[in-house]
Amino acid sequence: MNNELSVNVANLPTIEVEKNQPFCSFQPETNEQKAALYAAMTTPDKKIGDFINQKINAVDVFVEMVELTDNDSGEIFEMPRVVIFDKDGTTYTATSKGIYNALTRLIAVYGVPSWDPALPLVIKQITRGDRKFLTLGVDAK
Repeated sequence: MNNELSVNVANLPTIEVEKNQPFCSFQPETNEQKAALYAAMTTPDKKIGDFINQKINAVDVFVEMVELTDNDSGEIFEMPRVVIFDKDGTTYTATSKGIYNALTRLIAVYGVPSWDPALPLVIKQITRGDRKFLTLGVDAK
């Protein structure tokens, strides 16, 4: 008997974000919801990196590509900016490939949000050499 988990990634949902083509799982209908989405896009409430080892009960996400400038070389590069909507309406943001990659894997496993019930995510930081990365874990308790 084989106890290995086999996943055919070709058939799983995913998100791909390109410049000027953001992804948003939250579909506002009322003016209040539209204002909440706009606020999340422009001025999210909190930084994901401030909540390492803490839980966020995620229901929706907004992802866009943003241009950043390398401080040393001056080179311009693109990086995904992720906003996670908590079930209480708080929004958390990170401009991070680690968070983006974790989010795409979560969507592959749990489906495209909106998540109901909320998906309990734990913010994690991984250190590799002198580099630190943010990622997301699932609190399965």
